Amino acid sequence: MIMLRFCARTILLAAPVFAPLSTGACDRAQHFLIRVTASVKVVKVSPGTAHIRLGGQAQLSAVTETAENTPLSGRVVIWSSSNASVATVNDSGLVTAVAAGSATITATSDGNSGTSAITVETGRASTNEPPGMILISEQPWDCTSRVPDDHAPRHWSK
Repeated sequence: MIMLRFCARTILLAAPVFAPLSTGACDRAQHFLIRVTASVKVVKVSPGTAHIRLGGQAQLSAVTETAENTPLSGRVVIWSSSNASVATVNDSGLVTAVAAGSATITATSDGNSGTSAITVETGRASTNEPPGMILISEQPWDCTSRVPDDHAPRHWSK
């Protein structure tokens, strides 16, 4: 809520509004057009955690909200990294893995912030994965095995 005081009168505004105000009986009659906007109370960053391969990238996003969880659009978000030697972040939330380790990426708006935990892994180099792919799980795959009718794996050789 925002309180405005004009000519010894207090006006309480509970929502973003455009409001013409007149000082009425003040010494000099004046008209004001004010805009009151809700302030950011919550910053949500997604994904909340990410595993990135060395040299890879991941795109984070931030949503700003009021204390009542109403989304606020058009708010300025400042991105930062707790450990730029491991992961850097640009102005649009794109994280680049620089070295193996951990970093916390923070998105800040109107003095409030949200975070994402980043883990950079060296991993095995692969030419099948596009840049920026987030590793979820890696399992070995053996293209020489077959599963016969009894579902027991058998390995065949030439």
